[in-house]
Amino acid sequence: MTNLPTPYAAARIAAFLDDHLSWSAYWDKHYGLWRVAEDDPDSDLYAESRDADVVVRYISAHSRDLQSVQRHLAGGCMMPGRRRCADEIPQDQAAVVGANVRALRQQHGWNQAMLGELMGWPSNSTVCAAEGRRDGRQRGFTTQEVKRLAAIFGVSLSLLTTRCANCGGHPPAGFACLTCGARPQT
Repeated sequence: MTNLPTPYAAARIAAFLDDHLSWSAYWDKHYGLWRVAEDDPDSDLYAESRDADVVVRYISAHSRDLQSVQRHLAGGCMMPGRRRCADEIPQDQAAVVGANVRALRQQHGWNQAMLGELMGWPSNSTVCAAEGRRDGRQRGFTTQEVKRLAAIFGVSLSLLTTRCANCGGHPPAGFACLTCGARPQT
C-alpha cells in the first residue's frame, strides 16, 4: 500500500526547503515517512519521521546560521527576522501580486489561514498584509515568495506579477474590475 503525505505537509516541507538550500527531503512512500539529509557529502546529518514538523525542527536545529551570511551579502540591509532588501520586488509590482494573491485565494476557496500555512507564514495578518488589506499598507514580496505563490496557485509568474488574475486586465464591457481597477476600453 502506498502512503502519501498530506498536501499541507508537502507544501510546508517545500516552503521550508526554499530557505534551507543545503538540505534535501523526500517522502518514502513504502514506509510513509519524511527523510531529510544535509546535502554535504561529508555530513552525517539525517532524520526521518512521519510528522513534517519533526523534520522541520531537526533541520532548524542543525542548520548553519544562514541569516548572518544573508545579512553580509545584503550589505547590512537585513535586520534580524527580516527579509533581504535586495531580494524584494518593486513596490508597484508587489501591489499587483497582492491583488492577484487575493483573487486566486478566493478562486480556490481558501481562507487566509490556509494560504498562510501553505506559505509557511506566521499568521493570518501576514496574508492580509500581502493582499494589501492592512490599513492600506502593502507588504513587500521576495522573489522566492513570488515563485512559491505561483507554484501553490499553479499559475505562471507572469500571471501573478504583471496582470490581474481576476480579469486579465480586460474586464467585461460596462464593468470595472474590483481587483485591479481596470476599466473596459471604449
